[in-house]
Amino acid sequence: MLNEDIQSIKNNLYCAESGCDCKIEYVPPGIKNAHFKKWRGDNHQHSENCIYYNDNTTGRRPIHVDGEGNVTLNPSRIRQIPREMFERYNETPEDRQARLDASRTTRPSNPRPRTDTSLNTRVVLDARVTTDPNAEVVEEVRRNSRLKRRYSINDISQNDLHTTLIVMGPLTNIELHFENSTERSAILTITDQNGTNEFEIHLDPVFFENSVFGTDRVITTLNTSLQSGSEYILGAIGEIVMRNDKLSMAVFNVNELSLDGRGLFSSLR
Repeated sequence: MLNEDIQSIKNNLYCAESGCDCKIEYVPPGIKNAHFKKWRGDNHQHSENCIYYNDNTTGRRPIHVDGEGNVTLNPSRIRQIPREMFERYNETPEDRQARLDASRTTRPSNPRPRTDTSLNTRVVLDARVTTDPNAEVVEEVRRNSRLKRRYSINDISQNDLHTTLIVMGPLTNIELHFENSTERSAILTITDQNGTNEFEIHLDPVFFENSVFGTDRVITTLNTSLQSGSEYILGAIGEIVMRNDKLSMAVFNVNELSLDGRGLFSSLR
């Protein structure tokens, strides 16, 4: 296909909803996942009966993002996100489509304020989620902190390096290093759903220092249960790092680990 043909296709994409002729454009994957968005300008609007229609009203102050700022997750979100992910972990494509269709029909049609360029610009920092207890945290951020979700280890790439996210997968192995009580560490291994690829989750000494008393016993109990044949879907919130020339994850607190959507302590009682 010639470049001019590709450009012609790009310039002639329209909303797929019946009765809507809004022009849209393809946005390749980058900071966000690949998606479509409408063309800019008042001449390019979704029809009022389209599920993507927004009644934009003027009044929002312009925003200038001046760098990034580290923010922490609310403890309630740390408990909620693994539950939500586990519920969707084994979804079939049909289940996922049905859920998305249902959410679209129940989505509130609140007007989205359009930027009013006559107002003073608000300078803010963009949110960068972190769970590192040694990170410098700021309060004023651009929006509520969003944690990237990876339903498979195969979705983790070099672009995620030094990013804090949550990943989920079958737990297959635990390597304990508890010989030195002041330098305890462990490595949890999860796989993709097919059991083809592996991914290491590192619990460094700082993990045990920041976790509640008895965390080492819980990890030992989990290891015993795993060796006895029990099966778990592990969820982990942490920073993507390089260990032994491989993409891995560093977790800093036991509260950031989950089994089948529940916290470790409650799962292993």
